[in-house]
This record gives sequence, C-alpha cells and structure tokens, in this order.
Amino acid sequence: MIYVASPYTSPNAEVMQHRYETVRDFVGRATLNEFIVYSPIVHFHEVAKSIALPRNYSFYKHINLHMLALASSMWVLCMSGWEDSNGVNDEIKFCTLNGIEVIYIEHPHGRMPSM
Repeated sequence: MIYVASPYTSPNAEVMQHRYETVRDFVGRATLNEFIVYSPIVHFHEVAKSIALPRNYSFYKHINLHMLALASSMWVLCMSGWEDSNGVNDEIKFCTLNGIEVIYIEHPHGRMPSM
C-alpha cells in the first residue's frame, strides 16, 4: 500500500476543499493505474464535514502513523503548502526513522511514478 501525504489544514475552508479535491483526483488516477493507495485526506474529509470532526493533524496523527506503518512507501504530493505542513513533515520523519521510502510528486496532475 502506498500512503499519499499532502497538506490539508488551513484557516481558509476553500483552500482545504481545493486540497481535498486535488488529492481525491490524484488518488482516483492512481487507482485507475492499478496502484493501491491510501490518503487520510480522501478518507476523512467528507466524514469530518458530515459529523464535525476536528480538521487538524494532531487529532489524526495516531491514525495516520498507524496507516503509514503499514505502507511500503509514501508519496508526498508537493502541492502549495506541503513544505510548511506539520503533518507532512511529521510523516516524512516517521518514514525516515522506519525505513519507508518517500517519493516526492512534483505535479499531482502529472504522470504517476513508476514502481
């Protein structure tokens, strides 16, 4: 399984919605290309909106790191804000400490990585 990391939290709800849509579309394309991927943003965005779950990394950290521990690699979508994202940076550190490959995707709308 490939864990897809991306920035999400923002004080601006429109930014969060745009980030969700970008990642959702990327996950869809990855699935069409027969990759087995998991994205916490795609998994929880609508749930969080529906039942008013928190939208910050600290709430999801234990879930995200558990899922990341099951992954063979992590793809980081280098969208606006990724370098400043507490969650993405924490997940990169987790991968480094646990020998999980990190692949940086410069253009989430572009070509899928080769595996």
